[in-house]
Amino acid sequence: MAELDSKDTELIALLRRDARMSLSDLAAAVGLSRVTVRNRIARLREAGTIVGFTVVLAEDVRESPVRGLMMLGIEGRGTDRLLRVLGGLSEVRALHTTNGKWDVIWRRWTRFWRGSGGWKGWRPARPACCWRPG
Repeated sequence: MAELDSKDTELIALLRRDARMSLSDLAAAVGLSRVTVRNRIARLREAGTIVGFTVVLAEDVRESPVRGLMMLGIEGRGTDRLLRVLGGLSEVRALHTTNGKWDVIWRRWTRFWRGSGGWKGWRPARPACCWRPG
């Protein structure tokens, strides 16, 4: 991974918002020349810092305007069951198991945010949720 300076960080932030932003617009936004911006992006790609560019579809934003990460701590056994339950929800985009304070991290896209209190076995915690198999 390349060593990032403040200009690299600015470029990455701009590209995250609009990966199709022109080199001229990027250069003006960060106060560098177009050639310098092109070279920086090439260096970041070659170093593996930037591995690709993506598209945000209007359908995704329209259908799932609420997005978030949920971190879950699991009391007792039940991780496999919880992963099956979460994996069956259409709003779950990704599931990750971890070690440490949180056992599961999941990415959620949805039209409305419904609180965790409506699901059996869930209880709110701060700043995320805990799940007890029940």
